[in-house]
Amino acid sequence: MNITIKGEFKPGIINAPSSKSFSQRYILYSAFSNIPVSLKNLSFSEDEIVAIKIAMACGASIKFDGCLKIYPKFKCPKTINACESGTSLRLVIGLLAAKRCRTFIYENESLRKRPINDLIKTLEGKNIVFKQNNDGILMDASFSNVSDSKIDGSKSSQFVSSMMMYHSILLGHLDAYNVVSTDYIKITMKCLNDLGVSVKNRDYKSFDFYSNYIKNSVINIEGDYSSAAFWIILGIFKGDIEIKNLKINSCQPDSKIIEIINSVSERKIDVYDDKIIVHKTRILRDLYIDVNDNPDLAPPISIIGIFSDVSVHILNYKRLEIKESNRAENIISMASSFGAFIKKSDDEIIVSKGEIKRPRNISFNDHRMIMSSIIAGLISSYNIIYEDVENINKSYPSFLKDLSSLGYKIEFIDNNLKTH
Repeated sequence: MNITIKGEFKPGIINAPSSKSFSQRYILYSAFSNIPVSLKNLSFSEDEIVAIKIAMACGASIKFDGCLKIYPKFKCPKTINACESGTSLRLVIGLLAAKRCRTFIYENESLRKRPINDLIKTLEGKNIVFKQNNDGILMDASFSNVSDSKIDGSKSSQFVSSMMMYHSILLGHLDAYNVVSTDYIKITMKCLNDLGVSVKNRDYKSFDFYSNYIKNSVINIEGDYSSAAFWIILGIFKGDIEIKNLKINSCQPDSKIIEIINSVSERKIDVYDDKIIVHKTRILRDLYIDVNDNPDLAPPISIIGIFSDVSVHILNYKRLEIKESNRAENIISMASSFGAFIKKSDDEIIVSKGEIKRPRNISFNDHRMIMSSIIAGLISSYNIIYEDVENINKSYPSFLKDLSSLGYKIEFIDNNLKTH
């Protein structure tokens, strides 16, 4: 599906979509632990739908009447489909291992390219057998043994979260080392705590687990800072945007974007109890984003380097090479298409303003790169064709609808259908 976007920006209000980092954890853990849960404010992104379908494959009954209600009745699934959801894949492997299941996990091609070996290696030490082929992974935990664990978290904190879920069911002790993005570990701890598991940790490297299950729970999923980042960047260049449904003092790592922007901007982002207001402002100093801490912020924040008189420094960018796409190369491609200067070394990518150019077409398969490109295009005010925009549904299905609330008109190219 291809679109163009016309119209002029007008100030508006956006409700941040649900944080799928939280929702996927709640959905999957409910299904595997047999804890009923009701989830409010779910956005039904593709990744969340993947988690819901996995829960159903594990015997859960799912109802929706204003909130998602999960009534689990666990059974080991013969097959599940992780599609393109790296979070669901990694978390479910630990959960299937804890329940001693023999299951084939289907994966899409792009997901099979993403790292998983450190997690598999840890579980193979428990007599769990893995066989991988072109369709996915067959894992057999039928004869696994229970023991304490060690996990290398250098490639993904999700490996650690997966083993946390494993031990939350079987208890015992977990040691993690070389952990990146420890704030995602905090998200896992909060989800487990909300569903009745006490987690004691030392520096997010050593964990012990204690069960105290509750019978039922109603949970409001907080808004997603990774998605709000697109509106924050647009507001900096275009004008006032109020973003609601954002929890202040959230443990989401990407909530750091407020601190990052406020530290270099002429006018600060206004912060309230459950919302923020972004104003048009000038960026005063070079901006630094560390991919080890905030990988999902790198694409939208790189836009500041394209259009400001300062540079954006993307540190430890090599971790971006193993995301849904090679986001390091895609950021360079996007920025270059708008005329930015790029300097790449072993440690960082620097994006700096050049002579602004008009890319006639922009095409990415990666949802965050598509949304970043759209925001960059709106800042440039050029008429651009954006291709394959349906891929944004992976994380933010209401993105175009929210965009239209800010004065923009979405025109669909394929069948000449016009809407909004």
